[in-house]
Amino acid sequence: MEAWALKILPASIIQHLWAILIQAGSLWIAWINACMLRGRHVMQLPLAQNSSWDWKKLMGLRNEAFKVFQVRDWLVQGQRYQVSKVWQEIRPKTSKVP
Repeated sequence: MEAWALKILPASIIQHLWAILIQAGSLWIAWINACMLRGRHVMQLPLAQNSSWDWKKLMGLRNEAFKVFQVRDWLVQGQRYQVSKVWQEIRPKTSKVP
């Protein structure tokens, strides 16, 4: 995988958290609510050691994602998620030329 893709991957993963938080209408979201969350909020869910690696990765990005969502107010129903905007919020803020 390209180096740039590994760096932007968290912004793509955060999109799944966004979908869970706004209750996007999909079968996957319904399954997450029924089987994983069981009436609890995703931000308060403890991470079980026997969770799958992708669920651990998703839960590991919760705090970073929530900071971005608060700044951009993306938890409003109907808002459009854009990976590029999230990447601009979470990317390292260093100059390109040392």
